[in-house]
Amino acid sequence: MSGRRRAVVIAAGTLFGLAVIAAIAVQVVFDAYRIPSSAMAPTLTPGDRVLTRSISGGDAHRGDIVIFHPPAPAAVGSQASTRISRVVAVAGDRVEAVGGRLVLNGRVADEHYLSRAPVTYDFSPTVVPRNSVYVMGDNRTNSQDSRFYGPVSDGDVVARVSLQNLPLDWITLAAVLVLGAVFVLVLVVPAIARWSARA
Repeated sequence: MSGRRRAVVIAAGTLFGLAVIAAIAVQVVFDAYRIPSSAMAPTLTPGDRVLTRSISGGDAHRGDIVIFHPPAPAAVGSQASTRISRVVAVAGDRVEAVGGRLVLNGRVADEHYLSRAPVTYDFSPTVVPRNSVYVMGDNRTNSQDSRFYGPVSDGDVVARVSLQNLPLDWITLAAVLVLGAVFVLVLVVPAIARWSARA
């Protein structure tokens, strides 16, 4: 085997190995979750798929999108065992809505992730208890969240969204492209080189 072809084979093998390692790492570290409703629109819409990573509620921060088990009253009659919402307040925060805007600890919250004309129906002040988070969907007019069933216990928070709006089919497409590149580098390119040499 010529030095040039050996280099091509080594490069192709390295590329393939890195692709395999990356695919395994994604499967080990992250879980895939399909968005079941429009509660998080426009950020996430039904059918979108995201990658999540397991956490405890104590690790959730304001602005995080989390997967959680809803409190028992909200779970009754629901087909989904988990829900997805955004953490808007954490333990000790005073949260309310005034004039259609979310107010956190006396100040209007910066919610750049909402649509241009966000409408948050007014609700009375609530202080988030210890070991809990207050969650709301980005689609404030069509979301069953802490406004209806109260804060969510840290123990009921199971994961945080790490990558959103990610078509997971791209991972498969990337693998196909890598394999195609390996095929081209190892078989097609040398064959063309041999044919050219004979011509």
